[in-house]
Amino acid sequence: MRSVFSGIILVFFSIIVISCSNSPGDVLKDMKNSGNDDPVKKNSNYYTIGTLKAFEKLEKLSIGGSDKSDYMDKKFTKGMDWTIIEENIEGNNAVVKVKYTAHPIENMKGLELTFRLVKESGKWKIDMQRELEMSIEMLEMAEKM
Repeated sequence: MRSVFSGIILVFFSIIVISCSNSPGDVLKDMKNSGNDDPVKKNSNYYTIGTLKAFEKLEKLSIGGSDKSDYMDKKFTKGMDWTIIEENIEGNNAVVKVKYTAHPIENMKGLELTFRLVKESGKWKIDMQRELEMSIEMLEMAEKM
């Protein structure tokens, strides 16, 4: 009985340690290693709910039938690689800065890009809602012209 109880406690603490070790940078590494052609659709669990809703709205407004993955193509694509050069965490918000070391698009090599992440339901998720909503605003204004 004592060994069963000890085993349960060990499993419980292992789960806590594993879930706490997930850093914002790990989310970006997981996205990078997923190798999906459509990073948004197949990796939606890496994005905040607000980001996914903004992607949906942007997809409806997009001109020429482009979809939400067009926005991400240059950031997460096969053949790219980066190193994390900075990771700052403040409570449930984080900023991770990466530098591309390889990319199929030549002028992306050496580019530094900053990602905002938010802890949502206990997991770090990429938060692009603000940027996407600005794009949506611009598209809506363009449609009115």
